[in-house]
Amino acid sequence: MPTAAPAEDWLTAAQVAAYFQVNPRTVYRWAASDPTMRVKRLGPNGRTVRIHRSELERDHNGPATTRHRPHSPAPGPRPASSPRPSATGPGTRSRAPPATKAQTRTRL
Repeated sequence: MPTAAPAEDWLTAAQVAAYFQVNPRTVYRWAASDPTMRVKRLGPNGRTVRIHRSELERDHNGPATTRHRPHSPAPGPRPASSPRPSATGPGTRSRAPPATKAQTRTRL
């Protein structure tokens, strides 16, 4: 009969979230969306989960590819964006200023 993995090998959602620097709810979402993830469901309703430590090093594919990795290098410089069109430039319609209370009363 195989022996159970030591308790230290199974991490809480909060521990995994701290490692990946994400919200614990994100870890629950990953566990629900990735059927290959090593997860234990505990308790009478199965809401409490434990994630195996090996998941921290595993190369995840599918919906979990957007996971944040800790200590990632800073992104490079942003590309220059095109200038925004002027709000009063060609092709824009001017709007009338908002009516004052006195003007609103005279309209009724």
